[in-house]
Amino acid sequence: MFFGLLEVYALFALMFKTFRLPYFEYFKEISIIAVVVALTSYFIRVYFEINQLADIITHLVLYILFFRYMIKVKIWRGIIISLVYFGYGVLNLIIYLVLSNFGLVTEKLVNNPSSLDAFILQFATATSALLISYALHKFNLGFSFIIRPPHDFFIKSKIKRSDFVILTSIIIVACILMFTFYLIFHHKSFISIPMIILSYVVLLYLAYRKDMSRDN
Repeated sequence: MFFGLLEVYALFALMFKTFRLPYFEYFKEISIIAVVVALTSYFIRVYFEINQLADIITHLVLYILFFRYMIKVKIWRGIIISLVYFGYGVLNLIIYLVLSNFGLVTEKLVNNPSSLDAFILQFATATSALLISYALHKFNLGFSFIIRPPHDFFIKSKIKRSDFVILTSIIIVACILMFTFYLIFHHKSFISIPMIILSYVVLLYLAYRKDMSRDN
């Protein structure tokens, strides 16, 4: 539970700072969803021992609902923010490869989310995400095409072409990531990790183009 909460706080810091949104202004709301997500994840992975892909999908749905109904972000923009979750997944995989290369973790964490190796990986990933979030804040980096919430829901607007391109790209990256997790969980294969990293770099480039354009 402790490491689960730490990961959620770190993930939301990464989400908010990626889009230059005020993190501590919504700390109360973040704390509520952090507890909900940590408890849900614990029951799915540890208590009921359901496939971890179900845990990933459940998290994503909770994040989208959180941004829509608690932070008051328009649904399309909320989906874009929520899918930074997959960026956290990429970071998690990179750190796993680094730690495993130094012999600090082994493959046993794949099938045992309560192992010491899993806790080490969770702590290392959360710490890295917090440091990245701090760097984004310190150097005023991140994307600014999502306006500060709450959004005006009385103004009806269609999804813009640039938003659609980013969403489509995110879905492609998400599918690759899901496939990678499937290979890791079932076949202990890491062959598609370079493809994930490359795909996420392309996604960041598209977001940068969106941020630099006038079509925000």
